[in-house]
Amino acid sequence: MPANRAYDLVVLIDADAPEERRGSILDGIREQIGSREGNVKNDVEWGVRKLAFEIKHRGDAYYHLFQFEVSGTQVLGELEHNLAIDDAVLRHDALGTDPHHWPDEPAYAVAPGQTAVLYEDDIVVGAGLILAERA
Repeated sequence: MPANRAYDLVVLIDADAPEERRGSILDGIREQIGSREGNVKNDVEWGVRKLAFEIKHRGDAYYHLFQFEVSGTQVLGELEHNLAIDDAVLRHDALGTDPHHWPDEPAYAVAPGQTAVLYEDDIVVGAGLILAERA
């Protein structure tokens, strides 16, 4: 059996999407991770935040962070596929990470009044705190 891999997944959902729709997207993510015997370590609602630039003609998005471990990479491909074809998902990014660096309580939440900024493959919060950076 392959060793567990750890991932950070940030999902930006259209702020105008009904709460039921948003809930079904997030529940779907949890179910997909659980179906592969994955373990969600942190599941953090950041709420609606103003975007630094429009995505799909939207100025606000609902942010959600999942930190999870799962064996193999199949679930990641399935998650990315399902999120990519969902019209309510404005952007998502899943990055491999070291679970030893996960805090007991996630410290990534964007404080009210801060703007979360998304640059192509990097997600930056407020005054330069980088959540994840690709090499």
